[in-house]
Amino acid sequence: MVIMFAALSFALTQGFRSGSATVDKENEKLRAQEIVEYFNQVKLQFNSLVINNCAPTQISFNSSLYVRYNGTAINAAPPASPANCAMFDNSGGIGALSFKKYGSSQYGGSGTNPLPGSLNVRYADVENLGTEEHDLVMALTGMDLKVCVAVLNYVASPGQTFTDVPFETWSYGGNNSYTPGTAGTLNELTLPTSSMVWALRQASSPNYCQIGMVLKAY
Repeated sequence: MVIMFAALSFALTQGFRSGSATVDKENEKLRAQEIVEYFNQVKLQFNSLVINNCAPTQISFNSSLYVRYNGTAINAAPPASPANCAMFDNSGGIGALSFKKYGSSQYGGSGTNPLPGSLNVRYADVENLGTEEHDLVMALTGMDLKVCVAVLNYVASPGQTFTDVPFETWSYGGNNSYTPGTAGTLNELTLPTSSMVWALRQASSPNYCQIGMVLKAY
């Protein structure tokens, strides 16, 4: 009886562990889906603004949700940006979302560092995409590694599986989203999947990652 009870207890414990792992995996998948769907919503709105005669350099990504630790805006509005060229917080725009809840506990910032989960829109040199001109990308900063892995697996090609977040060295151009910089001056950003959505981390900050999407390739 003692042996049978021990075996049953072991089986139940293993079952609970397996069930917990499955729940965690499903939760991560839901988080990834939430982020990717929001990115797609921003991308659709971006395309809509361009169709309605807003130049990419006129589109404002400014939002009270996307700020630095010192309270200043991450995405300052372009000079003389028309009111109908605002991505967020206007009558024709979409609602801004913060993903701070999926930020990494390892991400510590201050001063001009962006708050975790804030959308950061900049120009980057995306490898093997378009011309040598810089491409417009958006990214969430200071994200949890598990969420980044989930995003990669959510957008991965069939047969492609990620267990960790790839390392990459890249840089952004300009202090604002409307400042593209000079072509060829930035370290290249290599997309880890065939999707325009990516998740990467840098050697200087291995305990957290960025989740991003290419808004416009040049």
